[in-house]
Amino acid sequence: MGSADPLLVPGPGRSLVSGSAPLLFALPLLLTLLFAVRRLRQRQGDERGGAPASPEQFAFRALEGTLREVSTARTTLQGERDRAEARRRQVERLHSLILGSIGSGVVAVGEGGGVQAANPAAGEILGCHPLTLVGRPLAECLPTPCLVESVETVLATGEPLGRQEVAVVTATGAARWLGVSISPMADAAGRTAGAVLLFSDLTEVRQLQEEVETKRRLASMGEMVAAIVHECRNGLGAMGGYARLLERPEMGEGERRQAVGGILEEIGAIEAVLAECLDYVRPRPVRRGEVALGLLAQEVARAVAAAEPEAAVVAEGDAELTGDREQLRQALVNVVRNAVQASPPGAAVRIVVRKLGEAAEVAVVDRGRGMSEEERGHLCDPFFTTRAAGTGLGMSIVKRIVAAHGGQLEVESAAGQGSTVRILFPVEVA
Repeated sequence: MGSADPLLVPGPGRSLVSGSAPLLFALPLLLTLLFAVRRLRQRQGDERGGAPASPEQFAFRALEGTLREVSTARTTLQGERDRAEARRRQVERLHSLILGSIGSGVVAVGEGGGVQAANPAAGEILGCHPLTLVGRPLAECLPTPCLVESVETVLATGEPLGRQEVAVVTATGAARWLGVSISPMADAAGRTAGAVLLFSDLTEVRQLQEEVETKRRLASMGEMVAAIVHECRNGLGAMGGYARLLERPEMGEGERRQAVGGILEEIGAIEAVLAECLDYVRPRPVRRGEVALGLLAQEVARAVAAAEPEAAVVAEGDAELTGDREQLRQALVNVVRNAVQASPPGAAVRIVVRKLGEAAEVAVVDRGRGMSEEERGHLCDPFFTTRAAGTGLGMSIVKRIVAAHGGQLEVESAAGQGSTVRILFPVEVA
């Protein structure tokens, strides 16, 4: 056997394909050259009446034509490459302009948690040049544990996280509130290759919200003080009248006792007003226990009837739930008392308790004057009242107690047709 061709036999660490690569590359060029020579030779033979040119002339002319074609193709390919490169640079400039024009901060984070890119707005919000962020860990640029954990979650799950508000400290030491949303960044294969943070500065918005809340609290405090002063002034005026009666020497023992009883009654009313205000400004924690709503409703009916001699309060039905008995009693007393005060003397007020699946319902039904749509809309607003007496805090406290027990409060009423207040509690309080 003869020696093997080194281009066809792979040696150690060499494959057949890699060894024959030059031949495979040159083969199309040789075929093209032979075809061009044959075509040119035929053409010249036709032009000269069958007298072919010398082989050297044919080869030269064929090679010359092939080189021209190759040069033309190279020029065309180079032009396409230049145009593609120009388009790439144009797209990069457009992306840069877009990121630079966005008022929100944009930060791209790699798989390892390092910052890969940041736009100018990000640097402005964080108090540094955006290039100083690149290459640093996100935990160093934004030292906020909850934000870093959110980014790690996005990198691990590939799922975006909606907007959240976080407090950060910038490079200049300033405290800022940021509204941040995080989206995964995928590579060409669709694999999560990083995350993109989009954030805006909410510091001024939060400050305005705090100012509005402060003004609201001050206004609420002013209304509460006015209500307390009004109720205390009425009570003190009544006590002053009783005290002046006691100064009369001609008063009998029975009249004196009646006057003293009136003073004590007014003191109790003032204490009730102060207690209601304290309940409003200082909510109590829910102390859970088993509550029999039927028994509680009967107890409330007796208590309100004792305080309102002309009231006719009846309770019916039963259900049980887990909750704070004292708070539930306070809420029910407030609702029933409102119903009695809105009803004509002697008109019946019903407390209906029933179990509805996994919930317990308490409905207080009266046939009083009812409420307009506007009054119904403001029923649970602090200090809202349609009576000359009272602080207007009763239903606000009811609403808060119901919410603390995971319940819902509904009011059905129409002017002249009475009202029904429904409270729906889950049997098991979370």
